[in-house]
Amino acid sequence: MDLSGTPCGEKSYWSRKLGLPPGQPDENLFHLYEAVVSRCEWPPNICDLSPETTLTPETFPSPNLTNLLTLSSTEFGYVVDIQDRVTRPWKLLISDPLTILQIERERWCSDGNNLLTHLVTNGIPFQVLHQNVLKTSSFPDHPGPTLHPTGKDPLLIDYFAYRHDLVDFLSTYPHARAAALCAGGILWRLSVDVLALPSETDIVGPFDHHACISRNINGITYWTPRLTEQEQQVLVGVYRWAESKSSPNLPSPMLR
Repeated sequence: MDLSGTPCGEKSYWSRKLGLPPGQPDENLFHLYEAVVSRCEWPPNICDLSPETTLTPETFPSPNLTNLLTLSSTEFGYVVDIQDRVTRPWKLLISDPLTILQIERERWCSDGNNLLTHLVTNGIPFQVLHQNVLKTSSFPDHPGPTLHPTGKDPLLIDYFAYRHDLVDFLSTYPHARAAALCAGGILWRLSVDVLALPSETDIVGPFDHHACISRNINGITYWTPRLTEQEQQVLVGVYRWAESKSSPNLPSPMLR
């Protein structure tokens, strides 16, 4: 956000409210607070990602002479491309504008070789857009959570078995590991909890087309690894009975 250089006409307590030193805060800081907190919207013209702000390839999103990234807004989110004279068949898709701001504020936009590592290490959600995909005639779908005997309540040994199965699942299905690491949240947390972070190549792919979704952006088809509902259930440790007391084939969360 750009400061206006004009002190806000509001009372001095606004400095304490904004966590600033005593005195009258900048007018734009006051408008930013009011817009985001009171109206839940970006203020016009003064913020990097205000709707009225036009993004240009040289701006990410504010001027930075060391910036190596270009940014374009699409219906799917922000497409981020690394421009450091290294040929990469992939780009990044980021949906949260605050992530864009974090990349710029943390100066990750100046380090093309480690941008993806920064995002994965911090569990920040994003998606990989790969221009290539592996073409195979068949793909071994995972059967989903283990089917346990009827009425058998999960025990501690079942949790250890789940952890062992999770390592095997993520090792056998590299697309699932990549998708979980890019998802952030609990899926990211479970993945990094059982296996060390892989190399950048293991995250960006390419992967089998059966395990990806495709998007057409500006006339180019990109592929992104995805998790099916059953694969997500395997990741979070769903405990599945053949029959439950109330309804057949009802999955239940693993007790931890």
